[in-house]
Amino acid sequence: MNINLNQASYVDYNAANYFKAANVTNIRFTPKVVKVGDEDTVLIHVDGEQTSSGICVNLDIWPRNHATAEDIKAMPKTLDNIYFRVGFWPEVDENGEKTLRTGSPKWVEYVHGTERVSLTGDKREFGE
Repeated sequence: MNINLNQASYVDYNAANYFKAANVTNIRFTPKVVKVGDEDTVLIHVDGEQTSSGICVNLDIWPRNHATAEDIKAMPKTLDNIYFRVGFWPEVDENGEKTLRTGSPKWVEYVHGTERVSLTGDKREFGE
C-alpha cells in the first residue's frame, strides 16, 4: 500500500527499500556521467536481480537537478543508496476523461556512508 502524507504532486522513495520490497537482490547504485548537449549529466545506474522472476534490473535514473562541476568532482564512484521521486499530475485525455499522469523516476539524493547529498544545480526542466 502506498501512502502520501505530505506531498501534493510527487512521492519520494528510498530506493534500497523500494527494490527490496520488489524482491531485488544484489542491488548496486553507480553514478554515470554522460554528456547531454554541452552539459555533464549524472545518471544513476541501478542493477540487481529480481529473485521472484529472474529478471535482471538494469536501468539509468535521470537526476532531478542539474549538476555543478563541484557536484561531479565530489561524487563517489559507488553509492550506498539513492532517493528518487515520481511526480504525478492531473490531465484530461483525448476523450475528455480526467486521468492522473505519472512521470519517470528522477533521483533527488544519493547516500554515501551516513551522508545524504543532493545536486546543487537548478531544478531540471524535462523536455530540455
